[in-house]
Amino acid sequence: NTAGPQSKGFFYRKPYTAQLNDIVINEIFADPSPQIDLPSVEFVEIWNRSTEDISLAGFKYSDPSSTATFGNLDSIKANQFIILCARADTAEFKKYGKVFGLSPWPTLNNSGDLITLVNQNNTIISQANYSDVWYKDAVKKNGGWTLELIDPLSTCKTSQNYAASVDASGGTPGKQNSIYLSNRT
Repeated sequence: NTAGPQSKGFFYRKPYTAQLNDIVINEIFADPSPQIDLPSVEFVEIWNRSTEDISLAGFKYSDPSSTATFGNLDSIKANQFIILCARADTAEFKKYGKVFGLSPWPTLNNSGDLITLVNQNNTIISQANYSDVWYKDAVKKNGGWTLELIDPLSTCKTSQNYAASVDASGGTPGKQNSIYLSNRT
């Protein structure tokens, strides 16, 4: 038996390789104590500001002492926020949005740390060498508040582009930052 010619249409979308600042470190919760209203565990929020869905397979999130690698099925949609935390803490953040638990979790130092997100080619996508002086508020510097990115397109120094959240809960995991574009008039 021979079959006649057959054809089948399909759609192919070339995978997109993330570039610098396509995904940004959008919010940092290094010092959850004293607790305001957020869970009393650390998190970092990333935001895909690009128009592309991006596979995070092979991406790494790190500080100077440890590195966590994303799983093969992890991805971030265009304009999506994802909360990164220790794998054991994922249930704490489910109500805020999409959460990825990482192990080992690169612990956030309260007074400051260098945190980095690199793609599968080890190209830096986003980096923050944060410090507790970035809060610009003596009370919030003592804990319970997140550091939020003000303007992801800003060319000013990173230290001038983060500040303490003004949200009553202490931060805005899984949604737009409370101080987003507050530097614009």
